[in-house]
Amino acid sequence: MRKKVTKFLIAVITLVSLSAETSYLYDSPFGWQSPEILAQGGSFVAVANGFNALMTNPAGFSMSKTFKYIERENEEGERVVEKKEKGEMTVLGVLPYAVINPYALSENLSVVDNVSIGTVLEAALNQSSGNSTGAGVEAGIGYVGHGFGIGFINTLDMIFPPTDVPIDLRGDITATSALVFGYAHKFNLGNIKLSVGADIRPMWRVKVGDIPLDTVFAFLGIGDEPEGADFSSVGALSGYAVGFDAGAILEIGMFSIGASLRDIGHTRFTYQLTNLDELTKDLLAGDEYSGVRYITPMSLRLGAAIHPDLGRFSRIFDPKIHLEYVPLNLVDIDVSGSDIQSFPDNVRVGAEIRLLSFLSVRAGYASGYLSAGLGVDFVIGELNAALYSIETVNHPGLDQPMGASVEFAFRF
Repeated sequence: MRKKVTKFLIAVITLVSLSAETSYLYDSPFGWQSPEILAQGGSFVAVANGFNALMTNPAGFSMSKTFKYIERENEEGERVVEKKEKGEMTVLGVLPYAVINPYALSENLSVVDNVSIGTVLEAALNQSSGNSTGAGVEAGIGYVGHGFGIGFINTLDMIFPPTDVPIDLRGDITATSALVFGYAHKFNLGNIKLSVGADIRPMWRVKVGDIPLDTVFAFLGIGDEPEGADFSSVGALSGYAVGFDAGAILEIGMFSIGASLRDIGHTRFTYQLTNLDELTKDLLAGDEYSGVRYITPMSLRLGAAIHPDLGRFSRIFDPKIHLEYVPLNLVDIDVSGSDIQSFPDNVRVGAEIRLLSFLSVRAGYASGYLSAGLGVDFVIGELNAALYSIETVNHPGLDQPMGASVEFAFRF
């Protein structure tokens, strides 16, 4: 019976996936450059919890990131300690990140007499001769806990491909706003616990391609407007889509296995043609777009983790290690701009040690590169930072470029 149901679901997903055109342009999946995840090599599906579960695995809505320990007296009069799960409320999370090599940047600035915004930008742009560069900022609010997940998330990503002439740097900008609603249920089956969840993601996105860097700065109000700048001549696409995700996490003692299916049936944005000038006046204005359609391919993530329960000692020392595998495309479709990597490149490994209930030390490995990061929990907030390598799918360089991100959130 289970095999028949599984085959039926795969057939339905495949039918929906192939019900439209067979040639598309790649549209980046909606995500959050979380230092917590990226510091661990991008592996998270088997340990998903808290705010980051909104972008990784909806089964994590029923998984708690922190616990409270309650002492009580049982029926035999013995003192026992109960471990209770806690929900997580993110009032405001802000996350700036940059796709640069911070060590090279520091070395270049060390020989500068007067460091200013201009010299920092110049030093950063000098890295563009060999690899992609970029930056972005993300902000969100949400609640995850007791099976429910809801969030409102905004992302702005700017990626510039390699060039030998930094002054002519041009790149792509993608801005996305998304609401995420989901629910997960945890089944307690004796020593086995199974969490199954799903969510829906209505999204609005704006895409601007091949835009000069000085025009970007002028549009964002950074620096002087370039001579002859005409924002109405900078074309853009704006549109909406609805994404669907599902996931599961199976816990057996200190072991867990996770799976997440993202962008079920492939996510297709319905775009319209517009320009930067028009966007500042009316986000919904635009003309019909009849070009090649964009698509975010459906992806499957599989993971496993070991997280020993050390009881009350976990308040002092709480380790976990996990890995994740992202299989190749589930359905054979022609998507220009997507990158299918080899098996080793699709395996990610991560680890975290939580010390004294407030300090987290993280490390990871992905695609031949190491990553690392730290996290600090305050009474009403959380600070996370990471150094990692990042895959710029549409604009690969000589090597996979480095990235750095910092997140501060009012979270409790």
